[in-house]
Amino acid sequence: MSELYMMMYTSLLALDASPTCVTDVVRKSRVNNARDDISGILIFDGMAFCQYLEGGAAAVGALMKRLLANGRHTDVTIRFAGSAPMPRRFDGWSMAYGLATNEILATIAASGRQATPLQGFEALLSSVDREPSV
Repeated sequence: MSELYMMMYTSLLALDASPTCVTDVVRKSRVNNARDDISGILIFDGMAFCQYLEGGAAAVGALMKRLLANGRHTDVTIRFAGSAPMPRRFDGWSMAYGLATNEILATIAASGRQATPLQGFEALLSSVDREPSV
């Protein structure tokens, strides 16, 4: 089995994008990620995104290139990238989706002062209403 790679980033919804576009993003991501053996979660608070992806390094890298070119979000900031613990954190979730009850960037920033980006992600996850992958 090849090494598992993960990437976590945050971004902002583009000013000309509607928050309703997220439904389409999740629907298409579930199909594409299942095809590419990528799992993860997309968290949205109405203005900001946090996405955690895990899979093969080449597949996650190719997905990140597509995400960087996507005009529906701006200010993409990679918070962490590297080897991921086995087994997968979101095994069976080609793209889980969660609504944050707290502001994403504030939660990550506050946690980041005393912790790693992944610990900030953990704090964020505790405030998320998650929906399983279909």
